[in-house]
Amino acid sequence: MQRRGVEARRLTSEWARSLSPLPITPDSRSQIHMMCGSRDADMALVAAWSVLRFAPGTTLVLHSDGSLQASQVADIERLVRRVVCWQKHDAHGLIREHLGPTYPRLAAWSQRHIFGPKFVAPHLVTEAERVVLMDSDVLCFQCPSELLASWNDPVPSLRWCRDVRTSYPADVMTIRTATGIDPVERLNAGLLLAKRWDDGDLAFFEDMLARLEHAGIDVYHHWAEQLMYGLSASRHRVSQALPEAYELTFGATSRDAVMRHYVGIAKVRPRFWLEGIPMLQASVGH
Repeated sequence: MQRRGVEARRLTSEWARSLSPLPITPDSRSQIHMMCGSRDADMALVAAWSVLRFAPGTTLVLHSDGSLQASQVADIERLVRRVVCWQKHDAHGLIREHLGPTYPRLAAWSQRHIFGPKFVAPHLVTEAERVVLMDSDVLCFQCPSELLASWNDPVPSLRWCRDVRTSYPADVMTIRTATGIDPVERLNAGLLLAKRWDDGDLAFFEDMLARLEHAGIDVYHHWAEQLMYGLSASRHRVSQALPEAYELTFGATSRDAVMRHYVGIAKVRPRFWLEGIPMLQASVGH
């Protein structure tokens, strides 16, 4: 599957260059935030285009891992129009400035954890009341009505793509004992809607990190960022997984999938190119 995926990826790059840029529309002040590096810029381009066609006026905010090239950002901007790119060192500076004096533990974690900037920086750089996070390995095949409805709802909600299992750095009972909070289960942060963090939320996360560390839970585990979002459910009036049509699975992509997260493991990622791209091509007629 991996070998076929490599060839399909090459062909997709050629197809992506033939796509029509999204129309220029009035700025809606909405944003989708995507952490991305040079290796996956071709995926980010197609992923962003696939969903932003249903969200006119939305800006794509790229959070570079430090490797994203200016030419790659320009390629994405040519296709989706509204793009802002935050470099890693600039995001870290923002985190130190805004969090360091008051929330030193959260500031340090946000800079050191592999996905730390993705957890905090979007909330610092946006003026929007809602934050949508989307990984570069997510594709959108049809209008994501449920996501858009929650995004525009005046009541802030936490919505996420349901994982195949709960993936946190400790079991739920251990986390509950450490924090006094039940994190939502099967949360995957590859596609997620949350409210923008306020000072109360930041103080909450500072306390959660201290409690987790005191309990010996590895807060730098690569699933710790998902856990922080799982705990944030207690800070939202509504928290609910997106419907099953917003897929995360180890198997084939369903024909009725609205969106799918093709997580970065060998038996899944090639399906982005082998299954997802042909479905996207069919949905746009070429």
